[in-house]
Amino acid sequence: MPMFGVTINILSLFAFIMVLGIVVDDAIVIGESAYSEIEKKVAVSIMLSAVHSVLQHRPHLVF
Repeated sequence: MPMFGVTINILSLFAFIMVLGIVVDDAIVIGESAYSEIEKKVAVSIMLSAVHSVLQHRPHLVF
């Protein structure tokens, strides 16, 4: 890697930022789905709407 000017620190920092972005994106998807269920009055409570959102999007999430 020294040939390209990339150290293991830079590589691990890039990987950390990438994983952090994926986790935050998954949380946004779940939050938006729960919010839309609350707005549509699909679920009885906020907790049930969050659980239903996670179960609905579970196959698509990375982590």
